[in-house]
Amino acid sequence: MEKILRSLDPKFEHIVAIIKEIKYLEAMTIDKLLASLQACEEKKK
Repeated sequence: MEKILRSLDPKFEHIVAIIKEIKYLEAMTIDKLLASLQACEEKKK
């Protein structure tokens, strides 16, 4: 999970910070992470 977050485009920096801040990584699956990132992308459009 950490590796995926580090490799993301800088435009996702705020989402990565939020996920790390709330310590949600332990409970988050890759599917949930991808869904969160996709939702963020859709909001920007």
